[in-house]
Parts: sequence; structure tokens; C-alpha cells
Amino acid sequence: MASFGATANSMMKLQVKEMGGDIDVDLRFSIRWNDKEADPNDLDAHCTEPDGNEIYFIHKRSAKTGGWLDVDIITPKRGKPSVENIQFKNREKMIKGEYLFRVHQFTYRGGDTGFEAEIEFDNTIYNFNYPYKINPKQYVEVAKVILHDDGHFELIRLLENSNEYVMKQSKEIDQSYSERGISLFKR
Repeated sequence: MASFGATANSMMKLQVKEMGGDIDVDLRFSIRWNDKEADPNDLDAHCTEPDGNEIYFIHKRSAKTGGWLDVDIITPKRGKPSVENIQFKNREKMIKGEYLFRVHQFTYRGGDTGFEAEIEFDNTIYNFNYPYKINPKQYVEVAKVILHDDGHFELIRLLENSNEYVMKQSKEIDQSYSERGISLFKR
């Protein structure tokens, strides 16, 4: 699920700051998990830059763009939300083009609660929610942010609204059974 036009402050943003992440930046991608139930998984924030360079736990900084994974949680602590943060301090240093933001299930340790994500630019926070189990080694694409030649950002949402996705799947299943004369839902 995504919401648009949120205020420029959030709990996730504050948690990133508490963990030493820089939040006073031109572009920020943050993820959070282990905040509702114990979820000991090792989730990783990833960003693929326009030139194919990947920012993630092995390659935390981009010399070309200044992009930086500045918060990286490997072992979540019970009862404490886990966050990761990739930030770009200055859009003037960034390469024009498309930045792909994803979440990777690096180590599955039994947590099935998914994650929340935020993308922030131009004093607006865009929120995303993926409340599903992430399979081992699975990637979930959250969004693309395009940096245009004139310096403005554009968000392209890739993570479907969770509720819309569930309703879409239910309708497709219902239609499939209806075509065979079986009704799953009361009409």
C-alpha cells in the first residue's frame, strides 16, 4: 500500500536518525521491519542506479552519485524496530535517470510480517507497506525514482496497493470458479 503527500516527519524517519542515518538529504529510501511482531529476518535495502551500479550491504557507497547505505541492520533485536537507509545527499551529484529501490530477503529466520518502506524527496514522504512473507532470497520491488534533466524527481510506484492486490486476486479466483459454475462468494 502506498500513501502520498505525508508530512515530512515520520516514526521511521526518526528511527533512522536514531540509528545514525542521515535524513537531511535530497532523496531517502528507508525500510522497517520487526516493529509489530518479532521478525528476526535480515532484510536488505537495495538501490540500482541508472548506470547499473548497485548500492547494498556489500557496496555501501557510490563514488559517482554519493548514494550511501548508512544504516544496515543484520541481526534484529527483539522488541526494537529494525531499519535500513539509503540516502543521496545532493541531487546535483546524482546521475540523471532511473533509480530502482528494492527489498531483499537475505536471511530468512522465520519472520513472516513483511516490511514498510518510505521514499522521501522534496519534503514529501511516500509510504509503502508489504505485509506478506518474503521468501528466502526474494526481491520485492518498491518503486523507481527518476531524476530528470531539469533536476526534479518523479516517483513510479511498483509495489501494488496491498488491499487492491488482494481484492484483484480474489476477483480473479472467483471469476475462474464462476466460469466453471462454482460460486465462492455470496452475490
